[in-house]
Amino acid sequence: MNQQVLKSKVDAAIGMLFARDAFLLVHSTGEGAIVAKLASYMAPLFRDYDVDVEYNRQGLDPNAPKELTLGPECRGGGKKKVYPDIIVHRRGVMHRHNLLVVEVKRASNTEPRTCDRAKIDAMKKKYGYSRCVDSAAFWARRYF
Repeated sequence: MNQQVLKSKVDAAIGMLFARDAFLLVHSTGEGAIVAKLASYMAPLFRDYDVDVEYNRQGLDPNAPKELTLGPECRGGGKKKVYPDIIVHRRGVMHRHNLLVVEVKRASNTEPRTCDRAKIDAMKKKYGYSRCVDSAAFWARRYF
């Protein structure tokens, strides 16, 4: 999928979230509620892929969670299990069909965004995601 098509699909899903679920954004609901709604809007736009929230497996092995070695900006660094907010991929297939990883943080979340950026950059490198959207880009709607 080319970058322009991918961006238009993500834009459409975010637009639906803002139009239909502004309540979630305005009334300080949890990040999980926002992420779940966004994923529900993304799923029909990516019919040839699986859209998953907090998916932590790689391949078919249930004992093989997604793990990354991260720098000190991520809770002290080292090897960490990762649970990306949203991924667009094909379940059970390693690397070839990892299309998109999205990390979202509420504007009120005071955790540094450098960890999100480091995590998605590492996921892109290790697991072959074609594109990634971090929280700063998400809220500004400037990504890719």
